[in-house]
Amino acid sequence: MIQSHLAVRGGENIEKLYRVFLCLLVAAMGLGGVLPAVSAVDGNYSDYYITGGELVSNDTGVRYQITKSDNTTSVKWTRAITTDGAVGLQRYTALVQSNQATEYRLNAINKYTGNNRWSMKLDQAYSRLQFIGGKYAVLMNANKFIQLNLYTHKIVTGKTYDTPADTFFGLIKSKKNGNYYVMTITNETNFKFFKLNPY
Repeated sequence: MIQSHLAVRGGENIEKLYRVFLCLLVAAMGLGGVLPAVSAVDGNYSDYYITGGELVSNDTGVRYQITKSDNTTSVKWTRAITTDGAVGLQRYTALVQSNQATEYRLNAINKYTGNNRWSMKLDQAYSRLQFIGGKYAVLMNANKFIQLNLYTHKIVTGKTYDTPADTFFGLIKSKKNGNYYVMTITNETNFKFFKLNPY
């Protein structure tokens, strides 16, 4: 999964940087084709706020665990939530979106207890979640993105793409103006940028 926070000057520079980055990444991974835009269900998400903390996702659910300096691992909690990859960790909260079609619920889970702080129903399953500071989360898949205010639990903006982003989609920040954008790439050559609400 590509986590992209590129600092760029303009659209042309973004394209150049991305092409170099993609080629290097493909070469390093030994892949012969385009990197997939959609995350796998299985994944390990490191917690940068807690040493050894990690959220582990698989086809049975998610669990939060801490690996100590002696390499012993303590599982703090488990939840029967399967996800397509829309997962993010904050200081006190783990955000995990269910990929169950009955409600596609986004769960804001207390990292220390495993209980929900809050939850909300979404329209579809997303496969990537990235934060803009502590106030906003951007959920994305190959067809759509939404920007969510984490304080009010309201969607502030969103967009369904005209063409699915089959090569790449992710959050970037412009060095020139400080704005955040969702960048999508279709057929390896078609770049589009969707400006998000001011930070």
